[in-house]
Amino acid sequence: MSEAWLLFKVLFKNSMTLDLKTKKGRRGVVLMVVLALCFVPTLGMLYMSFLDAFRQGMLDTLMMEAGMLIPCALTAVMALMVVPTVFYFSRDTDLLLPLPVTADSIVLAKTGMILTSQVLVGTVMALPIFAAYWTVHPDILKILVSLLVLVTLPLLPVFVLGLVMMVLMYVVPALRNKDRFNLVFGILTLIVAVGISTLSSSFGANPDMMAELMSNPEDLALINYVFPQIAWAARSVTTLGISDLCLYLGVTLLGLALFMFTARKLFLPAVTNMGSTTRKARSRGIEKEHPAWLACLLVENRMLLRTPAWFMNCLLPSFLIVIIFSAVFLIQGVPALLADIDLPDLTPWMPAIGIMTGLFVGSMSMITSTTFSREGQNLWRMKVIPVSMRTQILSRGLLGFLWSSAGCELFILVAAWLLKADLLDVLLMSAGSLVTNVFVNGLGLLTDGWHPHLIWDDDTGAVKNNFTAMIEMFVSWVVILLAVLPLILFGWAEHIFWYSAAWIGIFALIDLWMILKGPAVVARFLENQI
Repeated sequence: MSEAWLLFKVLFKNSMTLDLKTKKGRRGVVLMVVLALCFVPTLGMLYMSFLDAFRQGMLDTLMMEAGMLIPCALTAVMALMVVPTVFYFSRDTDLLLPLPVTADSIVLAKTGMILTSQVLVGTVMALPIFAAYWTVHPDILKILVSLLVLVTLPLLPVFVLGLVMMVLMYVVPALRNKDRFNLVFGILTLIVAVGISTLSSSFGANPDMMAELMSNPEDLALINYVFPQIAWAARSVTTLGISDLCLYLGVTLLGLALFMFTARKLFLPAVTNMGSTTRKARSRGIEKEHPAWLACLLVENRMLLRTPAWFMNCLLPSFLIVIIFSAVFLIQGVPALLADIDLPDLTPWMPAIGIMTGLFVGSMSMITSTTFSREGQNLWRMKVIPVSMRTQILSRGLLGFLWSSAGCELFILVAAWLLKADLLDVLLMSAGSLVTNVFVNGLGLLTDGWHPHLIWDDDTGAVKNNFTAMIEMFVSWVVILLAVLPLILFGWAEHIFWYSAAWIGIFALIDLWMILKGPAVVARFLENQI
């Protein structure tokens, strides 16, 4: 046990980047403070909502169950990624295996790391619900019992999902590849999170649904099928049921025992057969010759599609944002609402919608804003291959433009369906998104050429925490703000068509400069990096 405790302290210390003596540490502290401030309004809304519910004096147990669902669902979603990352894909795993420590000590230390983070997140999200209950029922015994439940509530979802993930990692060797795993379960986690978010949004936006729930509270018992421990935990707090508290703690301890048993049996065999991402060379035979620009584009596109980390982080977001918006619109009943409304002529607004679409959806794509960073230490190859730098740079920009345009057109088709737009409206929206897409991708080339992130250990490092991608996104959103402000301040909405046409003209001039002069500027930037 002392060996496991020592390992846990070392792992925990290495995971913390809060050294105020370093620039990175100070930046980490600032980031944590900003994130904490962003969550304060959400936690405040949770507190006020449950405070009103508990003050009604009815259905306290069911309301507590509904509140406990929030941290349980959150930690369950996080466990899908956290457990495999800590046990199998963290950098310290390869360092710990050769050391003269037992596998049990490694398992215990890593389990402690997982539980520390998950308990912290779950406790923060559950605290407003419990605080609201304490305000209405300031009973010291209930507070003591609820404190015990508060810190143990996130544990069972982590144990169950962690056990499932360890079995999958053992029986499906393909998932032991980090990039492949991140692609599969990253998309799965995103789908689950979006589903929970959209369902909760529709629930909160529909007052009839809340009234129906209050008249039929047994419907809330469906929670028990997914998280059965919630019913025992809620009753142990609201009714001080000793048997419920014993059942809740017993099931949690049983989950811990099963998780530890599974980890001890399956962790070491799986982790010793881990494989890193490899790209197999294939015999392609005789291929059709292409122009130099098209050959460069096809090579980059092939790498983008075949590298899971790049595919998921660079190409996928511009399509996912469209899917997320579409799902929210469908669940909120927006199509049915618009169908009952006699919409005015929206044709003058279509270019503006296209401009906003190109700036927003286009900035979600990180293809051009990481195009040179993805080369890493092999960036020098661009200088020695028998293709001009201008051709290579333009082909990379064209690839990003094509993929982001596909995402924008998908969004435009959804908007056209919702607004019952005709062909002219679609063409006007497409024209607006076209010029802004060229601008966004040209901006991505300039920023990544100016400051590429060339030092990374794996494919994920090339695109994660990339400063140039954030610049592209930030500038695009600032341009959206600058375009919208005059409409609000000066009342130019009546002349929206000509206002949008002026912006299209401005973007067209910038695009022309980026196409004609931009590659030379990027090439000069790259000369300092090669």
